[in-house]
Amino acid sequence: MARQMIISMQFGNGYGSQPGAWRMPGVDPMGYTNFDNQVRYAQAAERGKFQFLFVPDFPAMKGDIENEAPQITIDPMMTLAAVARGTSRIGLVATGSATFNEPYNLARQFKAMTTKAPPCAPISAYPLNVGSIRGFTSKC
Repeated sequence: MARQMIISMQFGNGYGSQPGAWRMPGVDPMGYTNFDNQVRYAQAAERGKFQFLFVPDFPAMKGDIENEAPQITIDPMMTLAAVARGTSRIGLVATGSATFNEPYNLARQFKAMTTKAPPCAPISAYPLNVGSIRGFTSKC
């Protein structure tokens, strides 16, 4: 049997890997807050046969937000909810902080995603305290 590669994409801020790209003429510096942009990126990944999209959760904004574009999306669950409505064949994966969210509420958010997301939204929840690496991971 031939080996098969799984291709995924991590959602970032939408400006690419160049730190100053958000300052280019014609680029909206608040574009990372635009869910329509995120849906377009997801649709392009879906057309390109990517298997899943990954949206990491961070407990704080990264970088110097006065001079640099944020390095993350606004909120993983809101981003994936928007993307789920505009895609049909790509998997959606997110991390959620069980340190800064009540576990029950985090579970509700992920459960809501599994009812709307194609074809599966795996769940991984771990506390940020690395001294206690006990968490939960669902299977598709």
